[in-house]
Amino acid sequence: MFFSFLNLDKLFCFSRAGVSIVLIMFTAPLCAQDFAEFPSSVSLGFGFDDADANDQSIDIVLNGLTFDSSLSLGFARGETRVDRPLSDLTDTFGIDSIQIGWASNPYSAIEFGADYSDWDSEGDFSIASIAPWLALSEGNWTLGLTAESRNIDARFGNGELASFDSRRYTLEVDWFSDDFYWLGASFSSADYSIDVSRIANSQAFIRLSPVARLFSFGLEDSAGELNAGTFLSDVLVDLSWRRSRSAVDDSEADTVSLAVNYPLEEDLYANAEVGSQRSDDSDSVTFFSFTFTAYW
Repeated sequence: MFFSFLNLDKLFCFSRAGVSIVLIMFTAPLCAQDFAEFPSSVSLGFGFDDADANDQSIDIVLNGLTFDSSLSLGFARGETRVDRPLSDLTDTFGIDSIQIGWASNPYSAIEFGADYSDWDSEGDFSIASIAPWLALSEGNWTLGLTAESRNIDARFGNGELASFDSRRYTLEVDWFSDDFYWLGASFSSADYSIDVSRIANSQAFIRLSPVARLFSFGLEDSAGELNAGTFLSDVLVDLSWRRSRSAVDDSEADTVSLAVNYPLEEDLYANAEVGSQRSDDSDSVTFFSFTFTAYW
């Protein structure tokens, strides 16, 4: 299946355009512990791939930091055009989202918080989630744990709405060197209140609306990710590899990407990313994205 190129774990730090990974990653928390380190921002993103998809998005993040806690409020609006004859999806559709994050003292060795998110694609597919998290820091190491509860709605072609729940657990380990190198690894596992593999049944698949068909295959059973990065002067370089397993058809997808973030002005940054994704049942898809972010 086609999954495209948006990692919404990093939506407001390094925004990317995309389709199905919008669903996969937006169900994860917004990392309020990272927000506390950044000012408010607005981002414009553009992306495309070699499988006839393109995307534009705007993201706004408002941050507030008190002496012992932080509060973040994020908004995003995107439009994606895809051409998927097999799914009858050959049109443009919008994606709206809002997220609210609260974190305890970001400079403490023990940090905790919670994120609420609401993600919707024009009423055809939506996810509302709440995700409490805990982060422990010792020396150059950080260990994070997130337990997320989600409510997922998918619309059928006749207008009926199917609603079900999901839980997702994520464990993350990061190491930072004193020379501005870092390594990270994460693993997540999810379960669902219904047997989502029934979506792969031909009759159930046909009954779903075209947009719901596309995003349904982004429901993951598990995922693992490795990343490494460094600063080259003022330029941030990040290399990542991710393998996910679909909860719908049990197929696996591997994604490799390279992102470069560099300053244009004191408070204006540009991010460029190129990557490739290959799954068990489809050819490799190469994607590109560009984002411009202004901070204040």
